[in-house]
Amino acid sequence: MDHEDVQLMEHLAAISPLSLEEFCEVARSALDLPVFEYDAGNETEWGISLKEGVEYNISRPYKEETLKNWDSTVPLGSNFGVILIFPKTGGVSALAASALVERVGQALATALSTTIVHHRTWLGVGNSHPRNAAYAPQPSDA
Repeated sequence: MDHEDVQLMEHLAAISPLSLEEFCEVARSALDLPVFEYDAGNETEWGISLKEGVEYNISRPYKEETLKNWDSTVPLGSNFGVILIFPKTGGVSALAASALVERVGQALATALSTTIVHHRTWLGVGNSHPRNAAYAPQPSDA
């Protein structure tokens, strides 16, 4: 997604022993997402899926505490970052974005059997708001 078109980004984090591909496959299944496309850079690898205009960006840095070094709001020990990127062209309200974050956070927590933390909302360069919502795994209805 062109960063000029970004309305807001919701940042979540998790601790998981899974590989990036395994984590993304669990997310794809739990959230009914299209197949992820993968790439990597010097410090991290990531997968991206796009659904209904929202980009689901999941990253897994190679070194411990990289996420915390990049962003002080990331919970200590987190080795996965999940960013929901909402485009300006989608016209998503803050309420709709918040509801999606809650659904995603809870679904991932349950599917991955780990706590998911919503730690920051990005509204533009120099305009971020720390968050502290935690989603714990829920028992399955099996």
